[in-house]
Amino acid sequence: MTGSVLLAHDDGDFRDRAAAVLASAGFAVTAVSGSMAALELIEAEPAGAFDVLVTRMQFGVRSPNGLSLALMARQRDPHLRVVFTSTPENAGFADAGAVVVSPIDMGELLRQVGLAARASKASRESEPQVPPPARQPPDRSGAEG
Repeated sequence: MTGSVLLAHDDGDFRDRAAAVLASAGFAVTAVSGSMAALELIEAEPAGAFDVLVTRMQFGVRSPNGLSLALMARQRDPHLRVVFTSTPENAGFADAGAVVVSPIDMGELLRQVGLAARASKASRESEPQVPPPARQPPDRSGAEG
């Protein structure tokens, strides 16, 4: 499996374990501590820098929740796929991506991220490539325009 993953999770133990599992499967993982850090990174990087965003469904009151983060990230890059981690009672709110329910099974997380990465890559590849506009030679007739 390959692809780039932005792992935005406020639980440091989970973030470290998930990053290690995903990296050992061949993913390039960038891990940050929450939604604000993820949003700053998404806005700083070019669209397409990440194939998958893994985030918690809920975050603290002061930062955007995971669903808001996912929607903002997908506005920037519509090909980005999202995998949420969630408690069972919040799992039904994740229309914007796949959900792995707590307690998190790392094998299931890896499977969902793999599916999401493949979908992201397929989406990018199926987008029609628009050639750049043809350059017009400079007007050398001497006429001013």
